[in-house]
Amino acid sequence: MRPPSTPRRVVTLDGGAAGLLLRLGLLDRVVATAGNDFFAAYPTGDRTRLNRIPLLSDRLPNREQVIAERPDLVLGTSTLELGGFPGTPTARDLSVAGIPVVVACAAPTGTRVRDLAPTWQFIRDTARAFGVEQRGEALITQLGAEIAPARALFEGRPPVRTLVLSAAPAAGQSIGTIGGGGLANGIVSQAGGANIFADLPGDSANVNLEEVVARDPEAIVAITFAGSAKAADLVSAILASPQLARITAVRERRIVTVSNTVFLSPSPLNGQAVTMVGAALHRSAR
Repeated sequence: MRPPSTPRRVVTLDGGAAGLLLRLGLLDRVVATAGNDFFAAYPTGDRTRLNRIPLLSDRLPNREQVIAERPDLVLGTSTLELGGFPGTPTARDLSVAGIPVVVACAAPTGTRVRDLAPTWQFIRDTARAFGVEQRGEALITQLGAEIAPARALFEGRPPVRTLVLSAAPAAGQSIGTIGGGGLANGIVSQAGGANIFADLPGDSANVNLEEVVARDPEAIVAITFAGSAKAADLVSAILASPQLARITAVRERRIVTVSNTVFLSPSPLNGQAVTMVGAALHRSAR
């Protein structure tokens, strides 16, 4: 359901959506947000402005919280935020309440994401909802320019075989990673990596240790989440894992941590993730 007119009262389901409106010059339209852990990755000045937004929840807001704000648009970075967790509003809930919604959509099943196309599409959809299409295109151009130096690091070089870990490995358990169908795979590709499980459908997957060892990644991208292990602790856990000791990435200690807020969701900071990952994957090329 699209807004019939330019939105004036916007609820963002996560801080990433609020951050996009900031970069589009529309932050004054946001009356409430959730997921303020997204703000930590923004520069100090931006973070100060974002932290002034009234907070519904530090996680996902529930249906009652969202509807009580009387928004004329709800904006989010994932379809999972609409009914994907207990208590969260569904698309039908918002439609019945007469509230338009714009969320970033997942790639079609079976599609392999090799670039930042999901982010570009979310920016375009959001800009269109507010009638600021030119600002959206300018932001896309800016973000494209931001990742150019990272791409220059690996020009003419073979992609680095990369394992993405969504949690520290534990004995006897499968390993959480990403498939080829999500934005994270696009970020790894843009950074000059080759996700070793890009052949798996969807944006997430669980794999066994033997398959990880067989594919022998040269680098690891470890995702950090709010409230979970700190980056340094996560790296220590990976290096101490006897299960991963046999792979090249651990032997060479080529590991980079990146926040889920800039790696898994469409964001104006996805370029930052490409730069961080690219520098780690190709550190010997600099």
